[in-house]
Amino acid sequence: SLSDQKGSGKYDKRFQALIEFHKDLQQDFPDGMIIAGPYWGMNLILWVRGLCDYPAISLGTTYQYHISGGFPKPPKTRLAIPPLRRWAVAESSLKTWLDNVLEQLDPTDTAYKHFLYLRNNFSRLSIQETAKDQVAKFYKKWIDKLEDTPPPGRALALYQDLSSAYVTGKQEKLPELPRPEAPGRAPEKVAQQFMFNCL
Repeated sequence: SLSDQKGSGKYDKRFQALIEFHKDLQQDFPDGMIIAGPYWGMNLILWVRGLCDYPAISLGTTYQYHISGGFPKPPKTRLAIPPLRRWAVAESSLKTWLDNVLEQLDPTDTAYKHFLYLRNNFSRLSIQETAKDQVAKFYKKWIDKLEDTPPPGRALALYQDLSSAYVTGKQEKLPELPRPEAPGRAPEKVAQQFMFNCL
């Protein structure tokens, strides 16, 4: 599995292996069309680095493959957290976390309005179908922003984008995300892992 949005320390090597795999794919199939995903962020990294033609994304509640014949767990409702370039399970603990973040952030901070929107609309957004729509809209804006950058500059643009998310989580000293986000509960963890693989 590669639930790349979980912030697992084990994924540092897996990300590098995935990048090498796509380099090999390009070499072995120079005229082939390569689609990467569905992942949360590695598909974008592979795309901006020119290692795939299209980044695939899932419209479901998770971004991972399931082994055939297994017993998948009931889906969890998740919300995108735009300033951190990650998502989180939409439970009451996330609402409490948003309250704590808003108390800590300066209202003039550019990330504040995004956190405020999530908090003020939490009841509506935490309905599964509404949450899927929120995640899809966030993701579309993210891709559009990268697509507006000429291809040679996309890797650097994504690096800078993720660096901003890292700074929001780390330097603002935001509280750890709720338990469902383990092992990557540090707000900046997901952006940090992706950032190191952009260039």
